[in-house]
Amino acid sequence: MTGLAGLLEAARRLHEATPSLRDFAPWPRDLRPVPKPPVPCPASALLAGLPARAPLLAETMAVADQLEWRRTYSADEVGQDFLNRYGYVELYGPCGHFHSAQSRGYIAFWDAGLDYGWHDHAAEERYFALHGSPLFLSRSQPKARLQPGETRSHASYEQHAMRTLDTPFFCYAIWRGAGLAELPRMSA
Repeated sequence: MTGLAGLLEAARRLHEATPSLRDFAPWPRDLRPVPKPPVPCPASALLAGLPARAPLLAETMAVADQLEWRRTYSADEVGQDFLNRYGYVELYGPCGHFHSAQSRGYIAFWDAGLDYGWHDHAAEERYFALHGSPLFLSRSQPKARLQPGETRSHASYEQHAMRTLDTPFFCYAIWRGAGLAELPRMSA
């Protein structure tokens, strides 16, 4: 498979082969393609510097210029440097390249040395690290440095933050539950 279908297939294979992802949310069965124009962001060009060992990362790199890259926050909230070195793609979900009302699946990238400040959202979340080892912080669980192949979960409205430290971070993230169509918000 090639293009966006190949990217979706790589995500499905990872999702279904990983018990911690499967158990968090089943692979959505209501997917339908939604045509979206490509929207570049500065961070998407930074993917080229990563080793494409994981199939999902390799597929993302192959179609990066076809994806609708997003950046939820404003420069006032996170700073222009953060915006230039961060981006995500909603692969599937209410606003994704593939529509689903069952869950939301993201592919996300943060460059090295970024501080993703305290934020929260209604949906429950699980990160799956594919590259990098960021430090995750939470107001309700111990801090942890995630390694490739590991997950980190956050409950609904759990305030959390992340620091990428010395390596870029590339991940697959899933949202489930209430608030699926809402975006995260920076916490006070």
